[in-house]
Amino acid sequence: PFKEIIELNVADTAILKSIYGIGEKLSVRIVKYRKKLGGFYSVEQLKEVYGLRTENFKKIKPQLHCDSTLVQKININTVSFKTLLHHPYLNYKQVKAIFRYKDKHQKINDIDVLRSLLGKDYEKISHYLTCQ
Repeated sequence: PFKEIIELNVADTAILKSIYGIGEKLSVRIVKYRKKLGGFYSVEQLKEVYGLRTENFKKIKPQLHCDSTLVQKININTVSFKTLLHHPYLNYKQVKAIFRYKDKHQKINDIDVLRSLLGKDYEKISHYLTCQ
């Protein structure tokens, strides 16, 4: 049977609950996590939401789509320390390193600087950062 493809970055809790295997609590967690991230760049990120079992994810994945252009970008040169620290993909040490660099150089002009500051975590967070 044909199932409607659901866009993860715009679906509200009611739409998410319409997917077999996603109940009230999980739909709320998904929306909260999406808000905290600034949107999903990949359906795979759903696996990071507490309470979604792997076998359940495999079943619902074909019904989901993720438009990565809907991700809210954070301007690394204008964001506050506190706001950046709230992003789930960054820890205190990483945010401190970014702000230490900005203190020395006024701003970050090249996204590759972030690659050197964040190391292996860069790929994951790169979808959320801009240095315009």
